[in-house]
Amino acid sequence: MNSSKNILKISIPHNAIILPYPNGSPSFGSIFLQMKLPTLSPRFSASRRGLIALLLLSSLLVSAGTAGTQNVDTPARTLTVTNTSEALNGDVSNPAALIANPGADGISLIEALVAVEADTGAHETIDFDPSLTGSVINLSQNLPPIWRDGLTLDGDGNDDGIPDITLEGSDRVSQALPIRASEVNIEGLHFRDFTATAIEISTLPDPNDRLVENVALRHNIFTNIGESAIVLRNDQDHAVIRDIEISGNTFQNYRFGIKLHAGFAPGANDDEISNVSIVSNTLLVNRSAVGIFISPSGVANTSHNTIRDIQIRGNTIRGHTNSSILIDAANQADCNHNLTSNITITENQIDGTPVTIELVSVGESGTNATGNLLSNVTLTDNTLTGGGIHIGGATGRNSHANAISGVLIDRDHIISSVANGIYLNAGSSSAHDNLIENVVMRNTFVGDCHDAGVLMHGDDSSSPNNAINNVTIANLTLVKNGVDSLWAGGLNLNSLDASNTIRGVTVSSTVLWQNGGGDSIRGSLTPASVIHSRLNGAPFAGNNGNINLSPGFVNPASGDYHLQPTSPCIDSGDPTAANAGTFDLDKNSRLWDGNGDGLAEVDMGAYELDITIPPQTDGQGNGDNPPMGMLCLAASLALALALGLWVWRKRRRSASPKR
Repeated sequence: MNSSKNILKISIPHNAIILPYPNGSPSFGSIFLQMKLPTLSPRFSASRRGLIALLLLSSLLVSAGTAGTQNVDTPARTLTVTNTSEALNGDVSNPAALIANPGADGISLIEALVAVEADTGAHETIDFDPSLTGSVINLSQNLPPIWRDGLTLDGDGNDDGIPDITLEGSDRVSQALPIRASEVNIEGLHFRDFTATAIEISTLPDPNDRLVENVALRHNIFTNIGESAIVLRNDQDHAVIRDIEISGNTFQNYRFGIKLHAGFAPGANDDEISNVSIVSNTLLVNRSAVGIFISPSGVANTSHNTIRDIQIRGNTIRGHTNSSILIDAANQADCNHNLTSNITITENQIDGTPVTIELVSVGESGTNATGNLLSNVTLTDNTLTGGGIHIGGATGRNSHANAISGVLIDRDHIISSVANGIYLNAGSSSAHDNLIENVVMRNTFVGDCHDAGVLMHGDDSSSPNNAINNVTIANLTLVKNGVDSLWAGGLNLNSLDASNTIRGVTVSSTVLWQNGGGDSIRGSLTPASVIHSRLNGAPFAGNNGNINLSPGFVNPASGDYHLQPTSPCIDSGDPTAANAGTFDLDKNSRLWDGNGDGLAEVDMGAYELDITIPPQTDGQGNGDNPPMGMLCLAASLALALALGLWVWRKRRRSASPKR
């Protein structure tokens, strides 16, 4: 071959093997690699030596697969900021020039940002001299935008996950750091006192700038941000922002903590934001604010935008007197045919009022919005205190033909909501002909809510022809809801106008206990089917496996609503367990023989009596699964050990005296 860029050469005594190496290798694609195994015996055949070579190659491939990508055309550089000024007196024509000629005062953050913009090629890093630990950089203007792909800005010098550098806006700078590029990491910085936004990830009106991807914002702090701490937005048509990680950050005092808008400018249509992970953040306020706000339309007349594949996991959100998490498929007037889909909200700890998680097909500002869809939303393993889940349908004036379809509420714990625990309303405020459909609620506890545990509501004739269809309720525990209310109870179905319909509601394996209204299902409507549940009131109690006995909770006075072994709810749920799910609220198996009769049947309520099996992984990626690279490495080592043992035995046999 004329070039060594695509071969791997392994030299072994008595035989040399040259093997093609995969194109585009991150670590070895442009070099020779030679390995010697001088102890191998000449008795080994070429095929055996080839096998050993291939084994070594497989190990190298595993290592290569886990190595970071680096462009070798330009060497990667680290620019170290050495002062807290805004001076621009060094040679910023490129990183190498700035390192060589930083000016008498060293390198400022602005100089470093300007210099890396002049470079292309390797992934550059900007960090801070250890002597600056704890320092504040007082800004009088926005920092230069990041336009070039491939940059890490690292303010955590000792890698302890705590920012060492503060960027101070002093309530006179509107925005700290605009990001218009891909492959960017921002970590370990404290953004404080900015009047509008701290970090904005956006695509601006530029035909050559329609994609931003692979951006990570980790372990930063945002304090006193006038509008939004982090914003993702497209300001042109046919633009995409994707593969964004927002993790381990702390937000304090803001109007919006994290905000995603697929289209955020007039004419910003056919845009997309996808694959965003919002994980393990802490969002804290004590006023009317929204922690996480997601909508494909951020201004009027933006249509055909998409937000999809969003994961909101393991966050702590406290103190919001507006929605803590708000998903709105059309937030502004005359926004049509936008899609929000595949949203997972899981393992969050949320303390707020009156609504902690709100799903809306059209928000209050969405006048005349039509054809918008919010679909495939999963709410699982969340703990909500002070507020509930609101599936709000359309609330914009004259909004119509909008839908929410496919919502799973599973293994959530909702306690002490100042309003309803779970609330469905397909349309209000003159919205008409809107739909909520295919909602499943299961393995969830709702207790001590001021109003209903679960409420499905149709508005009056000013908002006609809205529908709620196909709601499945299974294995809920609804206790002490609506106790002081004249109308609410554990489960309420009500419509103020006959045109607003609620159809296809089924209830199974559910416990109502000490709710308002004596544990009967309240409202002007009744479910289509209620089976194998603990409740009171005609026509359900005493029929279809329903009972009206004490549920036999372990210690309700202390909030323990697990079942005692003598509870009549054990193995008394729906014998088909058709809608029970795989695990209960504790992630124990849903099918268990609790009464010892030899038949594993589902219990009533959110908890299964199962004291012998520890909590299990739920199949949604919440287990401690080893990384694939480690599995491959382990397999390679095992194969190497087996091969080495085989070689040793062959040599021993060859060395043994023949009889």
